Amino acid sequence: MDLNSLAIFVAVVDAGSLTAAASRLNMPKSKVSRRLSQFEAQLEVRLLTRTTRSITLTEQGRALVARAHPLLSELEQLEDSIATSQSVAEGMLFIQTPCDFFPNQFADICLEFLEQHPKVDLTIGQFSGHTPQNIDDSDITFVLHQGALPDSFHNAKSLMSMQQSLYGAPRRYTRDQLLSSELADQQCLLEPGENTWLFTKRGQLNAVRVSGRMAISNQKLLIEACVSGLGIAKLVDVDVETQLRSGSLIKLLTSNPVEALSLTLLFRSQFLPVRARLFIDFFQSHVGRLSSRLG
Repeated sequence: MDLNSLAIFVAVVDAGSLTAAASRLNMPKSKVSRRLSQFEAQLEVRLLTRTTRSITLTEQGRALVARAHPLLSELEQLEDSIATSQSVAEGMLFIQTPCDFFPNQFADICLEFLEQHPKVDLTIGQFSGHTPQNIDDSDITFVLHQGALPDSFHNAKSLMSMQQSLYGAPRRYTRDQLLSSELADQQCLLEPGENTWLFTKRGQLNAVRVSGRMAISNQKLLIEACVSGLGIAKLVDVDVETQLRSGSLIKLLTSNPVEALSLTLLFRSQFLPVRARLFIDFFQSHVGRLSSRLG
C-alpha cells in the first residue's frame, strides 16, 4: 500500500473536501483527485462517493480511515522519536539542481548548513533542462519550471516564483506593443528543446509557439546574445536589472503577461531522513536570499 496515497486519502476525509485538502497539502486539486482515483484502483475498491458539492465515505472507506488514523499517527510519532534520538544529523545527503541555479547564494547556504551539521556529507549534482530524468536519484531535487509539474513528481513543495518578461536590444526592437501571436514571426533566443512560451491569459496558461536559430542553456550567454541583438529572450526580471539601467536591453510589451518561473522542491517520500528534513527547513528559512540566478 502506498503510504503517501493513504495520507492524501485521510487528508481529504479530515478536510471534508478535495479543495480544502488540496490547500492543506499544498497540491493542485486535480492532482489530489487523480491520486485518490489511483489509490482506489490500486486497492480495487471505491473509498469515497464524490459529487460536485460533497464527499461521502463508502463502507470500505470508513473501515480504512478508522485503521489509517492510528497508523499514520504512530508513523509520525516514530519519525519524531527517531529525530529526537538522533540529536546530530549525519550521513550522505544527495541533492539535484538545475544548471545556473543561484550559484553564489546556493553555495553559501550549503556551506552554512554543513558548518552547523559537521557529520553530514553533501553531494550536489546538476541536470540540464527543466526537470531531471529521475528524482529518485537524489534525496532532494530543485526544479525551475513554468506551469504544472509532471504527475510523477508526487511530493513537491513550492518555494518561490520569479517574474519573467520578454526583452530585446533597443537598436533592433522598440517598446511598442508586441502581440504574443506575432512571436511566431520573430527570432527568439531559446533554451535547448524549447519551442513554446507560456503566457497567462484570463487566468489560464496559453502556450505560444516560438522558434529561433540559437538555443542556449547558460543564462549569462543568453543575456549576452539578447544584448547583441540576436533575438528576443524570455528572462527573469531581476537577472537583467543592470542591462535595463544601462539601456542595453528594453522590456517588450506583450498582450498577456509571461508566466512566472517557479522554484519547487521535490523529494522522494514524505518520510525523509533527518538530514534531509533539516536541510529543507534550513533552506526555506534562507530562501529570501535567492534573487538573480546569475549569482
